[in-house]
This record gives sequence, C-alpha cells and structure tokens, in this order.
Amino acid sequence: MKKLLFSLLIVFLCIITVACGDYGKKPVTTKPNVTEPLFTDTDYTETTEPEEIIERDVYGLGKLLNTESDDRYDYEIYERAAVIAGYHGTDAEITLPVSYNGNPVTVIGNRAFRDCQNLVKVSIPEGYDRIGTSAFYRCQALSSVSIPDTMKTIGDAAFKFTALGTVTIPEKIENLGASVFYGCENLESCVFLSELTEIPYGFFYGCTSLKFDIPSTVTSIGDYAFYCCTSLESITIPESVTEIGNYVFYYCKNVTSLNVPTEVTKVGDYAFYACEGLTSLSIPAGVTTIGTYAFSQLKGVNSIQIPASVTSIGAGAFQGCEKITEITFPESITQIAGYVCFNCKSLRNIKFNGEITAIVNGAFGKTAITEFVIPESCGNIGTYVFYQCKNLKSVTISKKITNLFGSAFEGCDSLVSFVVPSQIKSIGEKCFANCMNLEKLEFAEDTQITQISEKAFYNCPKLQTMTFPEGLVRYGSYSIGFVAGELEEGQTEADPVLKTDYVAVGHLGGALETYAKNYKFKNEHFSIIGYLGCTPYSSFEYHLSDHGLVIDKFIGTETEVVLPVYIRMDGFKEVDRRIVEIGEGAFEGKDIVTVNIPEKCEIIADNAFRNCKKLETVDMSAAKVLKTIGENAFLNTSVYVYSIPKSVETIGSHAIGFSLEGEEYTLLTEYVKTTITETEKTVYVTDDEGKRVKDENGKEVTEIVIETKETVTKTPLSVSAYAGPVIDYCKANKITYKTLTALAEG
Repeated sequence: MKKLLFSLLIVFLCIITVACGDYGKKPVTTKPNVTEPLFTDTDYTETTEPEEIIERDVYGLGKLLNTESDDRYDYEIYERAAVIAGYHGTDAEITLPVSYNGNPVTVIGNRAFRDCQNLVKVSIPEGYDRIGTSAFYRCQALSSVSIPDTMKTIGDAAFKFTALGTVTIPEKIENLGASVFYGCENLESCVFLSELTEIPYGFFYGCTSLKFDIPSTVTSIGDYAFYCCTSLESITIPESVTEIGNYVFYYCKNVTSLNVPTEVTKVGDYAFYACEGLTSLSIPAGVTTIGTYAFSQLKGVNSIQIPASVTSIGAGAFQGCEKITEITFPESITQIAGYVCFNCKSLRNIKFNGEITAIVNGAFGKTAITEFVIPESCGNIGTYVFYQCKNLKSVTISKKITNLFGSAFEGCDSLVSFVVPSQIKSIGEKCFANCMNLEKLEFAEDTQITQISEKAFYNCPKLQTMTFPEGLVRYGSYSIGFVAGELEEGQTEADPVLKTDYVAVGHLGGALETYAKNYKFKNEHFSIIGYLGCTPYSSFEYHLSDHGLVIDKFIGTETEVVLPVYIRMDGFKEVDRRIVEIGEGAFEGKDIVTVNIPEKCEIIADNAFRNCKKLETVDMSAAKVLKTIGENAFLNTSVYVYSIPKSVETIGSHAIGFSLEGEEYTLLTEYVKTTITETEKTVYVTDDEGKRVKDENGKEVTEIVIETKETVTKTPLSVSAYAGPVIDYCKANKITYKTLTALAEG
C-alpha cells in the first residue's frame, strides 16, 4: 500500500512540475534598449527556460515493475535495470550505487537530484549510460561530477544552475540535450573526448567563466549556445558551419577575435549582439540574411562591409556600432530596416546601390551624417529616421514622399532652415521638435500641406516667424509657438510656454485662428493675411452620437481625403463636434488614395475602408486615442505600410494586411505599382528609304510622337506597432519579424 501511495505521489509531482515548472518557456527577448545590453551577467532565472526542453520519461528499459526506496535513494525498477528517481540524503559527497536488490542501476532519472542544496561532489560509476532531464537542476553547491566512459546520453538542463568548474564529456556520448550547463557561472572548462558535431540549444547559456574552443568537427551550433559567455576571448567557428543561429554569441562582450565561416549563408537574430571587444568584422560573400540586431553594439568595430549577396537585413542589425564611418547597402536591398544604424555615432557616409522604396523607423537616428539625399525611388520614411542627428544640415526629400512622420528630424541641432516640399500633406508629431538652431521654415508655393501634428515644431527657440498656407486645416496641440519652460521640482518634463517673440501668420476664420484663440495667443502673436471661409463638409454624411460625430458615408469625389478633428455644426459645443468614429463601411469601395485618422477618433468600424483598392496611405500619427480597428477595416486596399498607435486595444480579424478573393483570405507581401508616363518628342519624318522628308520650301518635316515609360515600384508589407493586441494579431496571422517592427513603450 505504501509503495502504491509513493508511486501516485511521484506521478502527481511530475504532473505538477511539467504544468507549473520551467519547461516550454522561451528566453526573454524583449526589444533591447538602443544603447545598453539587454541583460547583465547575472540575469539567469527560471523564466528563461528554452522552449525545446520537454520531459522525457521513457528510458528504454522496458516495463516499469515497481518503485522502491532505501535510506538515501528512491528507485524505479524496470524490466532491464533500475533508475535513480530521487534522493533524500544529506551527504555532500556521494558515489552512486551500481545495483539495487540485484538490479543494475544504469540511469539517473529526470529531476532525481533537483534542488539538492548539500551536494558538492558526485561520482557516477561505470555502467551508467543516461543522465535524465534536469537531473541535477539547481544543485547550487555541486562543483564536481565524474561522468563514466559508459555514458551515452545527458538530458536537457541536466546540470543547470550548478557550481561545476570543469567537466569532461566521455568519448561514447551519443546524445546531448539542450541547456545542459545553463547558468553554470563557475564553469571554466568543458572537455569533449568525442568528435562533437553539434552544440545544442542553450548548451552554455550564461556560463560567464567559460573558456572554450569550438572543435573543428562541429557542423551545427544551436540558438543561445554561448549566450552571455562573457569570459570567451576568441571564437573560431569551423568552416563546416553554414548558419549562425539566434542569440548564439549574445553579449560575449570580451571576445576580441572572431571568424564567420565562408560557407555561412545566414546570421541569426542577435547572433553577435554586444560583442563589444571585437575590433574587426568580416562578413563572408555568401551571406544572404543578416538577422535582427545581429551585429548590434559592436562598439569596437570601425568598418563593416555588406556583401552583394545579402538580400535581407533585419531591424537594428548594426545599431550602436559607434566607430563605423560609412556603410553601403547592396543592390538587392530595397527597404532599409528600422533602427538598422541607430546610434552609430561616427557614421557619416551612407550609400545605396539599389532602388530604395522605404526607410523604416529610426534607421539613421543618432548618426554623424551632415547631409542626406533620400533616393527618388523612396516613397516612405518612418518615424525617428534622423532623430538627434546633431550634424545634419541638409536633407533632400524624394518627390514620392507625401508625409513626414513623427520625430523624423527631432533634435537635429545643425538644421538651420527647411523648405517643406509641395507634395507633403502632413507633418507628424514632434517632427522638428527640439531643433535648437532652426531659424527658418517655409512651405513650397504650391504646397499641399493640410495638417501639422502635436508638438511638430515644439521647442525650436530660434524659430520666430512662420507663415501658414490656406489649406492647413489641423494644428495639433502645442504644434507651433511653444518652447519648454523651466523644469520645476518633481517634474519629469517641463510645461510648454508660449514664445514671447513668436508670430504666426495665417488667415482669418481658419484653423490657425482657432488654434491661436485656444492657446491664448495675443495680438502680437497672430497676424491676419487673408480670409478663409468656413470649409464645407458636403463630402460626408454624418450624425451626432452620445460622445461625438460619426462619419456614416463618404459621398465626395476627392482622392486625397483629409479628415479634420472637428466639423463645424452651429449650436453644438466643440467637444460634441469632434470626429470620434469612422462608421461601418463609411468609405467602402471608394477611389480614395490617401486618408488620415483624426486626433480624437476612437473607432475605425468594420469594413470602414474595405475594397478601397487605390488607397495607398493611411496616416494614424495623430490618432492618439484610437482604440478599435474593426474587422476587414482595410481589406482589399493598397496600404502596405502601417504604423499603429499604442492606444489600440482591439483589432478585428483581417483588419490589415489581407486581400480577399471569393472566400479565400490572402496575407499580402508586397505592393507592386506600375506607373506609366507619357512624354512628347519631336522627330523628323522619313520616307521608306530612311531619308528625311522635306516640304515644298525645302524644309525638313517634323512631327510630334508620344513616348511612354513604364515604372514599377515595390513596397513590402510593413507593420510598426507596440506590444499588445496588434503584436498578437501579427503573430496570429504569421506577420513575421521581417515585416513587423515592435516599438518601445514611451
């Protein structure tokens, strides 16, 4: 009866351990701070258990016959041998038994010695051939173990969080589990007597004292294998290795020598992140893929050459490489990933050999560039693209770019003047904020500008006068005329203060006058240069709900739609007139090309822009309170670049990134747009023999012909979003890291 109860207890504990324990959890991989390493040397907790670790209870010993115990050990008796299933002794040094009641003991079972805090030394006799999963897990005093020549298998996390200093792996070993020495901070040496071919997942994760030479026989290195091995000084990867996995050498900060084998084709995410001791780096000519933050924070490397073979570069790939001065992107790269060179403090020269279609968020922020020409092929630049580029004096904007997004030029202290090109329709939040030497900003004569978002020109102390065009219908809060006041005690951010010498030049009755009144501009701060009548809103059908206006239907003919924050309705308060919802199917099937989501809008209802097949741009930069994007909201549109506000709480099925044909939804990959241009050309008229024809006066006859040119542009699907429902939506719909940029909070 006691044996039966003991067996049931063992099974129960196994179930609880698997259900509630460490297994099946991925390592913490939150987006790193752009200037500091993600972890320190001591960040090893049970919450970072590799996902490959699973419980294996089958030992290949036949049927379980019984469970028994003696004064120190618990046993499981199988047909062919016994297994040590548990230990309840208190000795510091032990030699494991070779037999029990006539049964040979050959296996140390799963979690058999887990959390045995008194164990210091363990001798495993000849005849043992298996150490189970987590067998010595968190035996924090265990500093010595002898492994016999008969050992064939060492299970996952077998010695995780122990104090082992040196280990010898015998010649006959056949199977090595994942994370075997995970978090063994005292482990200095691991000797393999066999011809090792694979270093498993997380094998030496967090072994901060390890000195190790990778054997030349190795052909595969698992993800996280040498994660945070901060005592490694030299890494020689065998030529037989063709792929560097994710996080393999993450934060090996003291490595000074490293080779990437010539046959390698892929360098995984964070593969060499924060290997700060490196002074040189050579990327082989065969590499095609460089993962997210793969070479980030290589603070000692002063030169990086990207081979022509590279077709994909992940976000932040070279972020924080402080000494590189120039970089050239090969012809195959058409989209510059987010934060790819962010905080490369010495980077002055950037070259593109291919046709760049998009430069994503933060790509070149905090670099040393002095001038930048955005290629004409580029149709999108993201937020923070040139953030705090203190030396930037000149930027040429591509004619295809129609919006300047948030913080794109924030903190560019050397920028003295800027002309907003005619095609720009909106300026995003903090776009030019904190440009301390910006003195002059003008709008092109034929400007199409319609909105300036919150704090767009905030805290530009030398910007004294701005003249605003008639078409501007929206000014975000503190967008113009304000600087940061004195920082009061207890404040983390100073209050905005109206500049005493600022003058806004605008039109009577328009949005600028409303802004000036709302923010208590005095007469000397606002100059009237004309009269702008009340803008008609005959393009919309709308109704007043309990909390604001709902747009029911778009009935206009405009292709570039600008939705204001408020719609004028006599007899209603301003709070009642704000647009809070774009109703169900409001724009469905319309031929619009661009649209903005207003500042106070909270809901984009189901099917709101469904089948707007010409819709290419949706600006959500001002939509700070947007909470819901309904089902099929942007289904069957040509929108391929989304920047989703962090306020969004709900996103419906197939809301973004999908097309629908019949009953089949398809995840979009890239937008291919063909543009045909026609030009007139004068040519001479010739006869059948190719001779030029002359008129009766002897003058050569000419005619006008029309030449057509076809231009094809490709825009990959790109989603920028904050952690939460949108990230979950992207994961659920297999929108991968190549498409998705996870933004930092704050």
